[in-house]
Amino acid sequence: MITEIEKKILEKQNNLNSRSLIKMGFNNPKIATKLLFERLRYRYSKFPKKVEISLFSNDKMIVVLPERVSEFLYYFKFFEYGLTRILLEYLKPGMIFCDVGAHFGYFSILASNIVGKSGQVHSFEPTKSSFDILRTNLKQENNFVNNIACWSKNSELEFNDFGIVHSAFNSFTKPKLKNNDIKENKNKIKSVRLDSYFENQVPDFVKIDAESAELEILKGMEKIFVKKLPLITIEVGDSFSEIPESKKTIEFLLEKNYNCFEFKNGRFSKHKIKETYGYDNLLFTPQMK
Repeated sequence: MITEIEKKILEKQNNLNSRSLIKMGFNNPKIATKLLFERLRYRYSKFPKKVEISLFSNDKMIVVLPERVSEFLYYFKFFEYGLTRILLEYLKPGMIFCDVGAHFGYFSILASNIVGKSGQVHSFEPTKSSFDILRTNLKQENNFVNNIACWSKNSELEFNDFGIVHSAFNSFTKPKLKNNDIKENKNKIKSVRLDSYFENQVPDFVKIDAESAELEILKGMEKIFVKKLPLITIEVGDSFSEIPESKKTIEFLLEKNYNCFEFKNGRFSKHKIKETYGYDNLLFTPQMK
């Protein structure tokens, strides 16, 4: 379980993250100088480097520098404060947690800690290089790691791999990056419906961060929705015209009798649907009957 002390560490690290290096320099020049030096050292290194870090929860994790998510975890010991708070508030011991788009496993590690031995964590990461690190990070008996994509049907798909440094953006579509010089390797990967994977059980909480594949993944959960409405989080963000609008994904879940919430300014509030979306994570909870 995550202790109250560890939650306070999370709050402290989030406050540190909210300051720029310039502002931090006036208050604590030693820390600011160290962060700036390390950022430059890894950012311009010729080869990615695997590093073991400690998270705010005191869990150990292997990351790859200078990969974007890894950099943030290395400096601040957490990633995506809002989504982290959602897991801390809503995930409970004994639950079955499904992590779609697990990357190197930060949220899976956190979930494994929370659900404990009586719960389960099922993680999905289609890219082989990211999956190898994920598997290294998840070795508890309640962890089930899968080198496969989730989709609306059981099939084989073409997947864009932008390399380990840009692995957070691997997807079926264009990368959400400004750098047009990044080249992708196209790989054929297997995909599975979550309905098929969870044929004999039902997840309690499904986290989806799949670089614009969220709607297709939800379409592969129709049988799950009949059995039970699990808690769901999805990443939103409209970057390219070729991908489904976040609004359509949200409307899909609202039609399944979900309520939608956002975490902002330290609290949860009812989300008002928008025409277009910047980057965020939203929480969906079943409507009370």
